[in-house]
Amino acid sequence: MHEQPSTWRVLVVDDEPAVRRVVSRHLERCGIEVVEASAADGVLAQLRSHFFDLLILDLDLSGGSAAPLLAQLCDQWADLPVLLLTGGVKDGRLPPAPPKSSVLPKPFQINQLHSRIQELLGR
Repeated sequence: MHEQPSTWRVLVVDDEPAVRRVVSRHLERCGIEVVEASAADGVLAQLRSHFFDLLILDLDLSGGSAAPLLAQLCDQWADLPVLLLTGGVKDGRLPPAPPKSSVLPKPFQINQLHSRIQELLGR
């Protein structure tokens, strides 16, 4: 990803500060602009007011599942690539997600994160 344009913008949403920090720092080292959030409640406002090339979203945010947010993403931002991070899926089922999405189980290695981002961005 080091060859990517610096104009890319990624929204990273995870309630675990350490995970959010690792993901964000990696992206920043690759020249990508990062906006961070720790909860789902501000995500829609960010998406309405800013363009993002990718959303990285923790499925198990404190305060509840990201499923309602995913439903809105499917309806309003179906073309936005989404990387879903999860520490595990309750009952073995993922909520419906946008067509351009991928799941990365926690814990993950940086090279796995890097590969998934490249796949989602088509690079």
